[in-house]
Amino acid sequence: FLTVCTGIAGVGMVALPAGILAAAISDYIRRSREEYESKVEKVLREGKLSEDAIDELETTRENLGLKQDDAGRILDLAVHTGRAMQSCPHCGKPLTANKRKPRKTGGIASNARRR
Repeated sequence: FLTVCTGIAGVGMVALPAGILAAAISDYIRRSREEYESKVEKVLREGKLSEDAIDELETTRENLGLKQDDAGRILDLAVHTGRAMQSCPHCGKPLTANKRKPRKTGGIASNARRR
């Protein structure tokens, strides 16, 4: 009985703090990435990616402790998806919204109406 109690207490003393620590680290990394994403969106909303903007993003990345690979993926995703951009980051021309109407899918109900 004493061995079982000691084993359970030992696991609880190690596993519980380790879980709390892992959750805190994960939360910090998530918040850092979100903060960097918002900074990228702000820079992209302002227009063309200038050298000053790139330097500002690099400084933000270093302050947040993000890896260069993670920051690069965040920036690439934002640039390629056009998120928060009002102008092209390369040439500075304004981006236009896609004005095409969505295609209607012919589901079962619409096929029944046609017959």
